Amino acid sequence: MKKILHFFLIFSLLASSAMLSTPRAQACSCVRPGTPAEELEASDVVFSGQVVGIDHATYGYDVTLQVHESWKGEVKGKITVHTGMGGGDCGFNFEQGKDYLVYASQSDENYGVSICGLTGLLADSDTESLGIGQILTQEEDAALKKMNKGLMTGAAVLTLVLFGTLGVLYAPKKGQK
Repeated sequence: MKKILHFFLIFSLLASSAMLSTPRAQACSCVRPGTPAEELEASDVVFSGQVVGIDHATYGYDVTLQVHESWKGEVKGKITVHTGMGGGDCGFNFEQGKDYLVYASQSDENYGVSICGLTGLLADSDTESLGIGQILTQEEDAALKKMNKGLMTGAAVLTLVLFGTLGVLYAPKKGQK
């Protein structure tokens, strides 16, 4: 009888120890999203776009979208948003080649998306409540990139000329210390 009691006691201790050390799963918990206008105000960027790439990140996925129209933020050309893996971490399940309306928030230099907002398939989304967005064609995007490159080159040349001029003006003259 003592052997059975000792066995039961040891088994109970091991079982309770195993239950205490087992990590518990965390479920995604969201507050109900607001109206499109409220979510537009709460988000850092809001845009529609097509998924052109999905890459595994350290945790979750980095999803690259070709922007069609934007309602908030400086969103032109392609943008990458980060999302979790899905399930308990609130990650949004993007699919390659599909069009989405994306409400994203910025954290550090990254944009994040979760299932807790109004991000969804573009065809199922309410874009009328957002009003007219900014539509950027590929030609406009290429022109903007070319203009930015020209501005950066001009700024670099101007900086060199300025420093060269200052160097000549403030260089010690011969015979001066």
